Amino acid sequence: MIIDKLNDVLNSNDHQSTTYIISLYVKKHIYEIYQMTIEEVASQSFVSKGQMSKYVKSLGFNSYGEFKTACLDYCESLTRRKVLFSKELSLIENSHIFTNNINKTVEFVSQNIDYSILEHIINDISRSQRLYIYAQGDARSLCNLIQIEFSTFYKEVLICDVDFLKEYNFKEDDLLIILSVNGQSFYYDKRIMRRIGNANVDRWLITCHQNIDFSKKLLTVPSNNQMYNEYALRHILDIIIARLRLE
Repeated sequence: MIIDKLNDVLNSNDHQSTTYIISLYVKKHIYEIYQMTIEEVASQSFVSKGQMSKYVKSLGFNSYGEFKTACLDYCESLTRRKVLFSKELSLIENSHIFTNNINKTVEFVSQNIDYSILEHIINDISRSQRLYIYAQGDARSLCNLIQIEFSTFYKEVLICDVDFLKEYNFKEDDLLIILSVNGQSFYYDKRIMRRIGNANVDRWLITCHQNIDFSKKLLTVPSNNQMYNEYALRHILDIIIARLRLE
């Protein structure tokens, strides 16, 4: 997802660099980019057309048109985001409904998760020397959660780049975990998923999607309400983290 690429650039580059300046402009005006020419974006970012073209390719796009399409796809994805609160209800009413639904989701997960598979992934994580985490979009924040939580005990955790383009030196005892709340990455980013599928490393997929064809190990998180799938997946990660702290 384009927003993940922009955030990666903004988090890893000097504020005065051309890459940072362009990324900051694109992020602030991402709703307008698909209507702008490369010359217009370059002018507004105070860079040349050549620098803008080089920047687009540095993000992994073959052309400025492909870059604009990615910006448009991101904007359209926001329209699919779930609205959990109602404008017609008060804050306290929304809060009670929200809390009640989360409690129902957590209870449903606890009663219906396949604990034998859950034990399997916990054992694999425990045996691994290094843990790699991959996710896109909203689920990417969960990568940071895992990295922070695991740092409190013993595990080395590395977050993979959003395009999975880096040359990772996977070893025999390494493990890759892919997080995909609703499995959208497998439908909208097939090239990335193929690269992950070809990686020479043991891997698990954790998702709420019930029908993903995944060649390696799969933990399906049950959910009684698709609106709350993110909370269901987060609950399972909290269980995994809590269990590993016992070791």
